[in-house]
Amino acid sequence: MSTPETAAGAEGTEELRSIAWLLRGATGSTEGVLELSGGRVSFTTTGVYHGAPFTGEDERGGEAGKVFEAALSEIEDVKFPWYYFGGGAKLTVRGEKYRLSFVKPQNTQISPFAMGGDIPSGRRTGKEWKRVLLQRGG
Repeated sequence: MSTPETAAGAEGTEELRSIAWLLRGATGSTEGVLELSGGRVSFTTTGVYHGAPFTGEDERGGEAGKVFEAALSEIEDVKFPWYYFGGGAKLTVRGEKYRLSFVKPQNTQISPFAMGGDIPSGRRTGKEWKRVLLQRGG
């Protein structure tokens, strides 16, 4: 489900695209796509919101939209906290802090019996993004 798509882009630059969730507070999340293309990283929402309403400068009012886009070297304070078990990251883009999950958050689950199946692929995705973000040139 959230398995990353990896490819070589123009001039040998790496391309990476995966489903991710922007985490907001304790109960809110926004589904979207985290993408590396042409040396730039972006997160674009799909317009699907769960839990707490999405508020702030990046609010899209329930519509899909780009939350951030920056050169890979502009991504700062990249952390993959132990308590995300490899399936999530914290990062800062132009002073704005973001928390991302590569594992479908619990507040998006329809059934408690459906939980857990996404964890292995989310951890693989997290590992791939960790490799890319921590080797950035900045």
